Amino acid sequence: MYARRLRLAERSGAALIGFADAVRTLAERGHPSIRFGAVDVANPPHHFQLFFNQTATEVIACLGVDQSWKAERSGRRSTPIPEQSV
Repeated sequence: MYARRLRLAERSGAALIGFADAVRTLAERGHPSIRFGAVDVANPPHHFQLFFNQTATEVIACLGVDQSWKAERSGRRSTPIPEQSV
């Protein structure tokens, strides 16, 4: 399933982070019980998909996809988050 998504994402021209490596790793591991997680980052806009082992104690793979096209399509622009001192 993710190999097909990789091909579609590559055709769309979206910036990808670790997608091909994640697909390769998942194919090598087969389909044991894998847990999924996701993180959406606002700035810069990216979606990260995480793949965990059955007990969710090990990250098997992680991929990221630039989501700036969504902001551009809706007419919104991402604005930098000001740095905060700790």
